[in-house]
Amino acid sequence: MVYSFTMSSCVEEDLQTIPQKQDAAHVELRISMNALEGSSYNRAGSSTNSDTKEEGLPYERTIIGVNDIEILIFDLSSDAYRGKATNLSMTGANDATLRVVSGELPKGLLNQNVRMVFKANYNGRNETEGNPDSGYTAWTDGSTFNYGKKVWSTEDNKYIPMSGECTFTVKQDNYQTIELTRAIAKVRVRMATECTKYKLTSLKAINANSLSYSLKHTAPIAKFDNGLTDVLTFTNLNLTAQNKKTHEFYLPEQANNEDKPTTLQIGLTNIEQGSTEILKDNIDFRYYPEGKLYPIERNYIYEFVVNKKADETKADIQVTIMPWESHDINSDYE
Repeated sequence: MVYSFTMSSCVEEDLQTIPQKQDAAHVELRISMNALEGSSYNRAGSSTNSDTKEEGLPYERTIIGVNDIEILIFDLSSDAYRGKATNLSMTGANDATLRVVSGELPKGLLNQNVRMVFKANYNGRNETEGNPDSGYTAWTDGSTFNYGKKVWSTEDNKYIPMSGECTFTVKQDNYQTIELTRAIAKVRVRMATECTKYKLTSLKAINANSLSYSLKHTAPIAKFDNGLTDVLTFTNLNLTAQNKKTHEFYLPEQANNEDKPTTLQIGLTNIEQGSTEILKDNIDFRYYPEGKLYPIERNYIYEFVVNKKADETKADIQVTIMPWESHDINSDYE
């Protein structure tokens, strides 16, 4: 019995039968990371639909080996846990956009409707995993991770948690597809090309949760703990229109609310005068012009473009929200 998975939508195809023991099933997962359509919003007041997609760095799609992979199977109707795939192996480069994972499924699943969940890169990311024996729903509700006390970056030799799932009827010789999403959002800040009088020198995320669900939920976790303000504080930046540098960091998803919205505090330095100021108004994650707060969602990028004229007290901020793809691009990631 053969099983094959990819990351997109759930489909089945007949494969050439490979002789197996009657009580065993082989699984082959082809995993990749796709993106959905996105929309762009800006603080100037206009809102337009856009299919702009952001391609990811190799670091942001890396899975190294099978030691940090889990494949769990649940009964589709009862939510009951049926076990994990075992004897896993994986082919493809660590940062390839398409990987193939092979293994053995638990016994006794033939002709049953199941849900398969794929997880990668959660070891070392302070995960508190729920008990799968309690069933799929309770397990996902009880599985969280804590961002920790250090900024996530390419320097820490840990990678971005990602997961996906698919439902299907177990048959001999199956081909299935699973779409992975990263468990966090990415924030990017840069100066507008016309803003030549200022440079961005400091950045701080305020009211950012450190806690997040491990797996995708219909709504991000609402708990507020402000645990990342000290962690996500960046100084000695040098972002100018001339050098076209950006600053990027990762942020756990969160529901975001009007009482304590997640905001960015920006520090600008006048290039000619050398004087530094903290912008009076923090930058919100909002829809414009409606003004509704936008939930910070996993696998999305939030780009803030800062523009300020020397004779004005307030800055003009353009906010763009886009899905996160997985192809190679040149990036100013710092």
